[in-house]
Amino acid sequence: MTKKKVEPEVTPNIYGEVPKEIMGAVNNMRERSSLLVRELGLLEIRKTKMIQELLHLEDQSNNLLKTEAKRLGIPNGTPWQLTPEGVALSLQEGG
Repeated sequence: MTKKKVEPEVTPNIYGEVPKEIMGAVNNMRERSSLLVRELGLLEIRKTKMIQELLHLEDQSNNLLKTEAKRLGIPNGTPWQLTPEGVALSLQEGG
């Protein structure tokens, strides 16, 4: 059987009471701080989901452009761009 170590009771010093208005203000600040921390957590989750969606869109776009480059006969590694009008242009000089 093990013996439990008995801690001596500590009696705190009481300095006095804080006025109700101050306690109310402190409690309001604590509550607001807690809400802000919660909201920041939700924003982080939303941010992570948005980044995942962005990466997914980039992958889809890159795959689509690779497919189009192949269909148009653009050799792998050849720099090219797609204009807003849908024209594929070579970025190499003389291309």
